[in-house]
Amino acid sequence: MLTRPDGRISAVVDWCEADEHGLPVLDVLVFLQLSQVIADGEELGPMVLRRLEQPLPPGAQLLARAQRTLGGEPLDSPTLAVLGWLQHVSKTMAKSREYAANPVWNRRNLRAVVRGAATSYAAAGQAGRGHTGA
Repeated sequence: MLTRPDGRISAVVDWCEADEHGLPVLDVLVFLQLSQVIADGEELGPMVLRRLEQPLPPGAQLLARAQRTLGGEPLDSPTLAVLGWLQHVSKTMAKSREYAANPVWNRRNLRAVVRGAATSYAAAGQAGRGHTGA
């Protein structure tokens, strides 16, 4: 549980969706992404698109260090952002038919990211960008 300075509970971190066969860094990433979404009062899709455009998104160094600590070579920040988004969206849709059927949620969090990520990756490939935050 996360608490405010006055001791009131502000959030509950739920690791029950962690996947022992998945990339452990995605659990850290999704926690950071959703914390930012809650703090800014926005949805995940627009935040992920902004992260894809940033040369060194917030938390990139932490995520690179977490990847090295958890084993393996660090993946670049855009790839992590998309993998974290994909994991969260797929689990959200599996848990709740309401999200899957909501056209506004789909437009903001699915379609926008799919279209934007394709553009961002094409631009990144042309620019030779591959930032890991290391």
